[in-house]
Amino acid sequence: MKRTLNLIMTLALTLTTWSLRAAINPRIVEVNLDIEGVADAAEFTPGSGGFVAKGGWKMITLGVDGAGSARLNWNSTNVVVYTATNGTALANPTYWPDTATMPSNLWVYGVDASASGPSATNCGPEHICLEALNNGTSYATPYFDRVGFTVYHVAAITVRPKNAPEGWTPPDPVTIGAGAIHSPAHQADVTIQVLPAVAGIPIDVSLIGGLSHEPGKAAELVMGTLAATGGCAVVTVLTGTNGTISGELTSSDVNNMDCAIRAGTTETHVRFTWDEYFEQDAWTFEPDHMPVPGVLTNHFVLRHYRDLTKADLTHGTPWEPLKGHEIRFFVEKVEYWDADGNLCETNNTADAPADLSAWATFPTNSVTTDADGRATELLTIVTNANLHSVTVVAYDWGVFHEASHMEPVTPSEQRIARVSSPEITMASVTDEGVRSYIAFASPQVPVCMNTADTEKVFGHFTRICGCTRAA
Repeated sequence: MKRTLNLIMTLALTLTTWSLRAAINPRIVEVNLDIEGVADAAEFTPGSGGFVAKGGWKMITLGVDGAGSARLNWNSTNVVVYTATNGTALANPTYWPDTATMPSNLWVYGVDASASGPSATNCGPEHICLEALNNGTSYATPYFDRVGFTVYHVAAITVRPKNAPEGWTPPDPVTIGAGAIHSPAHQADVTIQVLPAVAGIPIDVSLIGGLSHEPGKAAELVMGTLAATGGCAVVTVLTGTNGTISGELTSSDVNNMDCAIRAGTTETHVRFTWDEYFEQDAWTFEPDHMPVPGVLTNHFVLRHYRDLTKADLTHGTPWEPLKGHEIRFFVEKVEYWDADGNLCETNNTADAPADLSAWATFPTNSVTTDADGRATELLTIVTNANLHSVTVVAYDWGVFHEASHMEPVTPSEQRIARVSSPEITMASVTDEGVRSYIAFASPQVPVCMNTADTEKVFGHFTRICGCTRAA
């Protein structure tokens, strides 16, 4: 009995001693280090881990169960841990003698791209570890938790218009035709190259700008089953083989709209443009004079100009047909002789519409450009002995100046003088833009120079078109 009592007293004394040591020398019994948005089981698992962009930030959270001292350290110069975004960088390692002073959140900054990424046997190569030091305990190995990061960098975003010729040198910015139409002139192939060049890295992709005038006509970058739309939310896309993401960009319906493709922290710009085609066959007529009365067949060609250097021209044409555009033709002005022999005019504009059907008229429907970017429409000339000239204009009914108003783009105008021994001068390029004119001689009027050029502004550039009459 005495021996048993002594044993009980010894056990009680031992428990009391342990209890006193625990109270005097508390220790940490669990450590947690987590990456924002990453499941705990995936933070240091092969094929997984966290991701941070070069020049970007990712939050980590720190926590312990118990009290004591702790240490944070990392194995790479590709990451640095900060107190906050753009805050103070921590030393490597950093000690907290009392975990009560340890912050609950820190920020990982991506300094440079990792040499490798997650694989079937490894997590991200940049390791961060939080250790409990547990001073005064007999534990040979302290408690710890660790996470693996991959620092990625979007090294390049390449935009190549559809059907661009071999050897083509891309301008800055690259341009594709405005119109929000799924045809080559309005589209480009986009390749996003990510380092390290491995599959499975999540990249945030968005289109900044690329807004539309009409609903459903914003720019769109389709990447497999995902699509980034102009002015809309970011989409997260995983890199494929060799660290690439491939997509197809389609323009919006706004002329001269700039659109930035942003992937990670990298951007490249694309501009959606609308161009007057100024080659010899830009706007032709059949017959080559104005029949009074009669029908004049207009052949109008609309193409996107692809910026090429002189060397590039050996590889292909700079023009790509703008297929699928709705073109509407109007009679904008007629000139006629009054009873006293004075030359008069009547104008038909959006601000001051006028009925010119007594002189000449187009059908009211739109004509869609074909695969060659060509639209054909008939102008009917009414019998009138006093008619001197007709000015016709074509509008692209599906491309707009801005995302906020309804005025369609004005492609061009041609001024057609009354028939008599036509002398045709073809389009020429000047410093002001494109000046297209067709001159006709008319025995009914004295020799003179008509200087009434009409300036048409569309988008952010100008085309000047007019007519010169000569004897």
